[in-house]
Amino acid sequence: DIIIETAGVLGKGERIFVTAKLPDFIIAKDLINNYILFTTTHDGSGSITACFTDIRVVCNNTLTIALKNTKNKVQIRHTSSAHDRLHAAKATLGLISYGDSSHTDYFNRLLDIHVTEDNVIDLFANAYKLDTNSLSTKGRNILEANLDYYYNGLGQKEYVGTGWGAFNAVTGYLQNIKTYTNDD
Repeated sequence: DIIIETAGVLGKGERIFVTAKLPDFIIAKDLINNYILFTTTHDGSGSITACFTDIRVVCNNTLTIALKNTKNKVQIRHTSSAHDRLHAAKATLGLISYGDSSHTDYFNRLLDIHVTEDNVIDLFANAYKLDTNSLSTKGRNILEANLDYYYNGLGQKEYVGTGWGAFNAVTGYLQNIKTYTNDD
């Protein structure tokens, strides 16, 4: 079911990549693009790498972002045992892909869970380990920013009152609103 979407050569041929489109899946009404990325080097500077990503790689910038932002990655050094390790990686990536499909069912079930604003505040407090009985200014700001995202974040309005809306408020806040002082 995969279709080769992009392929490219970088530099003077020292790095290549291939991106294959996997079947899309839908969570709520959001279409999630899913790709598997293969890349390797021919100058000995890197490993054979395969990973799942939602980024369509078309250049060095998107390749760098895809490799940096994925945790489901298999890397194999260019050695005499690379062929055997590639077969093991194929099985590992298959398990990761299977896990992703089970997440779809889980996320879709969140649509059926009714939540009140109090439930959502409790979720936020639990996620950030905040004591709602004695909130600091920082804690209050975190809760208010998350609530604002819950009600007004991009694509949130139709999911207010559902577990999916509450989940998206946490991830949306962490990815789009919160500022980080370093990569950690």
